[in-house]
Amino acid sequence: MRVPRVTGAPGRILLRLPNWLGDICMAAPTVAAVAAACPDAELVAQGPSAFLDLAALLPGVSRAMPAGRDRRLLDLRDSRRRLGAERFDAAVVFPRGARAMLAPRLAGIPQRVGYGARGHGLLLTHAVEGWRPWRRAHRSAFFGGLAQAF
Repeated sequence: MRVPRVTGAPGRILLRLPNWLGDICMAAPTVAAVAAACPDAELVAQGPSAFLDLAALLPGVSRAMPAGRDRRLLDLRDSRRRLGAERFDAAVVFPRGARAMLAPRLAGIPQRVGYGARGHGLLLTHAVEGWRPWRRAHRSAFFGGLAQAF
């Protein structure tokens, strides 16, 4: 897996979590690794409203916020405004879908880490490459590739 390094010491990091309960649990070691690599950063988890209480309990997370639906242009506009107002320095996007990557891109978050595929890498500044063989690994190991950028 090839992972470009995040530059500088980000002060605020958005963690765009997976959409499924089990995957959020499997993301916990990666969240802990990002927290350990950036001990002075504020980590804000973003995910489905139904799982915000769990997201707030992830290691190093200071608070959780709901992810937008981002299905229509108005949804994306609202997400862009909400994320832009937060002034994040970096984002870790766990889902591989373009919708999860688009709002951080539109919000102008300067460093965006995620798995790039099928042109989605254009939405990321730090697209993790060579990840396809890792899809068969345990989900927590697969997500762990994202922490390597830190």
